[in-house]
Amino acid sequence: MELGGLLLDEEGAFSLSGFQEFTFLPRHQQLSERVRKRLYYGWEKDCSLDNLSSPVADIAVELLQKVAPSPIRRLQKKYVAHVSREACISPCSMMLALVYIERLRHRNPEYLQQISSSDLFLISMMVASKYLYDEGEEEEVFNDEWGAAGKVDVQTMNTLEMNFLSAIDWSLYTDPRELFEVLSWLEGRVAEKQGTWRGWFTYTDLCVLMEQSAWQQALGQFYQQVLKMEGSEELESRLLTQPWASVCFGESALIAKACFGDTGYVLLLSDLSSVWYESADAEAVGQRSKELNKRLTAHVSSFLHRLANLMSPLLAGQPDPATSFSCQRTAGGLSLRAKSELSGLPFYWDFHCCPAPVEMVSRHLVRPLIRMSLALQRQVQELSSLLLQKDAEIEDYRESGAALSRDRLRTEPFQEELFLQSFMARCVRRQRGQRAPGRLMFLAPAPAGISSWNVS
Repeated sequence: MELGGLLLDEEGAFSLSGFQEFTFLPRHQQLSERVRKRLYYGWEKDCSLDNLSSPVADIAVELLQKVAPSPIRRLQKKYVAHVSREACISPCSMMLALVYIERLRHRNPEYLQQISSSDLFLISMMVASKYLYDEGEEEEVFNDEWGAAGKVDVQTMNTLEMNFLSAIDWSLYTDPRELFEVLSWLEGRVAEKQGTWRGWFTYTDLCVLMEQSAWQQALGQFYQQVLKMEGSEELESRLLTQPWASVCFGESALIAKACFGDTGYVLLLSDLSSVWYESADAEAVGQRSKELNKRLTAHVSSFLHRLANLMSPLLAGQPDPATSFSCQRTAGGLSLRAKSELSGLPFYWDFHCCPAPVEMVSRHLVRPLIRMSLALQRQVQELSSLLLQKDAEIEDYRESGAALSRDRLRTEPFQEELFLQSFMARCVRRQRGQRAPGRLMFLAPAPAGISSWNVS
């Protein structure tokens, strides 16, 4: 976050000269509100900022235990809360102390290996508070008071202070931009930890995290994946309404259905023994088009439109003579290669199909066939019942003395069992016989009804 965007007045004429003047800045109130909201101090305007909030204390414990790993006087949250309350540690002191610790981590890591995390917390907060508030007149910071807050004697505090200042080489001045970098980092850590702990993020947490470059990238990638999933689900839904068609690739007779859109395509193939599919998004289509058609430069949507134009006549039973298809089965699936022309240049495409998952086979093939079979059974039963009623009606006419005027209209009474046996025998002979591929269509049923199917 840019410092000027937060602290400049509306005319953009204010310039920042030092962090010590924050209480006199035109937008000090906005900064205080930001700290209260984002560092979990509370939403009330009169809430105190004189000690560290619980989430900030957690971050302090986690960080200082890591940079000062000594097992002696290991920092605990209870100690942080006590010192924070007794010494009135402000969030600004905390941020400045973190700047000092970061300097020590780069300039004098040996010092951090020797000091305990509790002593490091105590002395860094005291030095930061002195730098910010001790102007020698009204506001003064005394070592004995800090020693009492940290439960150490004043001589120990003096020694800790001298060692700390020597280790940091008395480099206490801090550019305000460093403070705001630490503030942004601290806000991000608090938001991340609190959201993870709760299992959900507040609006303020999300606003904070969206300012972090890592989260921007992660959420951007997540958004792209969601779009891909939505596009894939839309294609899957549209594929359910597409008819199956019998197609021939050389000596391979298959049934196929496909759906093409602006975000990708889905192709489904089957020989009624195995089922293969390919689902490709726009990114995959763009990458494959560069590999197969290096001389062609076009937008991904143009390639998808071209693929749809190649497959549509084939699925409609009217293959384009200018387009050739070849099919090859592999151990891992099935490969379908298309060759045509685009803008006077050769156009190639490979569909790399893998075995379809069970759910897809069930959704597109098994369930529709079962439902259609049940529908046909019901229709056969209804027709059989109707024929038997008609036979009974004719017999009643005959018994009443009625006679046919034309003998050729006479029919034998309908016998349901003989009809079913004959029908099944014809179906078996037809299945065993050799016949050219025709048009096979069965649609997925709508929620409120059952679609029909036919084999020609």
